[in-house]
Amino acid sequence: MTTVLFLSGSPSFSSKTEKLLRQIEEAFQNKGASTFFYSVTDVPPADLVFAHFNSQAVASIIKKVEEADVIVIGSPIYKASVTGVLKSLIDLFPERSFEGKTILPIATGGTLAHYLALGYSFTPVLQTLGATTILKSIFILDNHLKRTEIGVEIVSKEGKERIDKAVEQLTNNSVGVKP
Repeated sequence: MTTVLFLSGSPSFSSKTEKLLRQIEEAFQNKGASTFFYSVTDVPPADLVFAHFNSQAVASIIKKVEEADVIVIGSPIYKASVTGVLKSLIDLFPERSFEGKTILPIATGGTLAHYLALGYSFTPVLQTLGATTILKSIFILDNHLKRTEIGVEIVSKEGKERIDKAVEQLTNNSVGVKP
């Protein structure tokens, strides 16, 4: 069984990005995957600001990173990069934490120009943590996400197709994921 860890980099409790990640988590669960979900809001702010490497909250996330086959990591794009709070969390992970993991980066943003942030600022950070299997990033424009009573709806056909394809790939063991 595939174990998928979700990391949300959104500092907002009403985030479209986090709701999108929850929707993707449900798709993985429907395919039989075991999932865990963490948000940067699960970590005490002082642990992130003061780089508390001995944080219990961070240790709990690191333990799940070790157990995961796949890591779906999502963030809104602010000022041409993933959120600073996500970067602060990742900075507390041990070197090579993502070694042997399949990574699916997901981002949301207000303009297509933000798509470049995934390749120029996010992918190098993931590679520094040892990730070698990084799927093509999924970027969804904010105006392609519509809030609903239960979460968000992706109103872009292309966005839905990219997410469905990634979930299918990852649950069918076609990118180096353990059965």
